Amino acid sequence: MSNREEFPGDRGFAATVDVAGLLAAMTLPSIEPFGPDTPVLAGLPAYIPFPPPRPEPASRVGVARAVYDTSMTALAVLKRLEDATAACKAALVARVIAAAHVEAAATNLDPWQAGIADSSACTDIALTLCIPERTAAALAHHSTALLTTHHH
Repeated sequence: MSNREEFPGDRGFAATVDVAGLLAAMTLPSIEPFGPDTPVLAGLPAYIPFPPPRPEPASRVGVARAVYDTSMTALAVLKRLEDATAACKAALVARVIAAAHVEAAATNLDPWQAGIADSSACTDIALTLCIPERTAAALAHHSTALLTTHHH
């Protein structure tokens, strides 16, 4: 038995957890700058002449290559995280719009009033995401269309 709040129509674990709480608990690492004055480079030779001895001693080039490679790997992972974040944002925006539509129908709003409710939801999205209202409206349209197309 779970203490998670269940929402009608939700399916699966991800849709039933406290999404806001889960996302708020996530933290990203602090990325230290790297450059010629980075302390780990102090006293290292610029490079190791060929053929390098085994094991190869540290050099400024070796450290720079390792930083480059690990940073590129982290960028690839971050890109996947950004894609997942964008998909999550689209799902949440579509959920807000759907909730506004359900509320409008449940309260018997006429088409003009329902349009105002939809516009109000877009305004709330804009304020929450710190984006222009027209951008929020486009995001709501695309999110709803994307989820409707790929969810059914």
